[in-house]
Amino acid sequence: MHIIVLEKYPSSQRGGQERSLVDVTRQLAQRGHRITLIYGSSGDLLPQYEAFCDRMIPVRDFAILRSWQSLLWFVADLWTVLHQLRAESQVGLQAESTIVYINQPYDVPFAAALSWLKNVPLVCHLRLPSPVDFGFQRRLTIGRVKQFISVSAANRQGWISQVKAPIAVVHNGVMPDRFVRQTSLLDLRSAWQIPEGDRVICYVGRLDRMKGLGTLCSAFAKILETHPQSQLLIAGKPLQDEACYQTELEQLCIELGLDDRVRFLGHIDQAIEVFHLSDVSVVPSQWAEPFGRTIIESMMAGTPVVASRVGGISEVLAGEFSSGLFTARDVDDLAQTLGSSLNWRQDDPTLGDRTQDYAKQRFHLDDKVDAIEQIFFQVTSPITVEGDLYVA
Repeated sequence: MHIIVLEKYPSSQRGGQERSLVDVTRQLAQRGHRITLIYGSSGDLLPQYEAFCDRMIPVRDFAILRSWQSLLWFVADLWTVLHQLRAESQVGLQAESTIVYINQPYDVPFAAALSWLKNVPLVCHLRLPSPVDFGFQRRLTIGRVKQFISVSAANRQGWISQVKAPIAVVHNGVMPDRFVRQTSLLDLRSAWQIPEGDRVICYVGRLDRMKGLGTLCSAFAKILETHPQSQLLIAGKPLQDEACYQTELEQLCIELGLDDRVRFLGHIDQAIEVFHLSDVSVVPSQWAEPFGRTIIESMMAGTPVVASRVGGISEVLAGEFSSGLFTARDVDDLAQTLGSSLNWRQDDPTLGDRTQDYAKQRFHLDDKVDAIEQIFFQVTSPITVEGDLYVA
């Protein structure tokens, strides 16, 4: 199968959405599918795409902005993509089935035009919550999508009234072998200059207001009252709120007397090490988090998670791990939930292994790509299937 993938921002610094797409498409390429990447800007994920993509085509944007120049660019880019894809068909590759696959509905104007001109199905992954205002262009073109894939049932529920095509649910996944710890906890903490007896809490993700970091810092101040030898590691950089939000957080830590116990690490390419050296990771989101990829990354590393009870997070932290859920924006609830989790290495020493086993069983990337691949096969089948195609 030929899968034409659209990715506007191929950068790991934006978050889990972009990293999930490169993981899925790499796996599909390893299974023998041919990948063409159409991308809107440069980013640190492009070298990874280059390793497995058959072709990579840059464009200016996936929507028409409010100018004639933008319209002309849109048409020119569309023609360039069609010309390059047509060249492939002239060398004997036209017999394979083809789909257009996008990672967010905001890219649907370009994808819909390409899908219509090539007369191939369009599949859209729903990794973001349903917007309040979807915009005229996207409302006009979203009907071209033949199948949606949502990362959680909660996220799917928010989209049902917005779209007509069926919505399958496939949770995110990661490869367990990436999360094997290469050194002992003692040596790892020594390398990070963390005293042996300290408790370590981490946050990995974007530094945006909707991520609830103010709640986390305030809750950490309460943790220090009962666990004075604790540290909070914050890995990530601002995106939506730019650099001023990190400055606000740093000032909040000073006001709370935390500045010597909180470390802002900036963006880290390999955050796995941060999970490995931590006792607990926290996802304190205030918005309707569609899934929360860092939750399963932390669990694959054997590190328990405390997270807000919002969006699709409750589908991830299920069973015994639902004890890690707290009420979003509630500082006291977060502090209490964190406090009851910090000493697990002494109180429940097998929790790390159980956490890892749970993540492997439920969120293995191979299983998720199986589901996505099955959806792709079915949307290219001449037999019409009504309703949701696959749920995992």
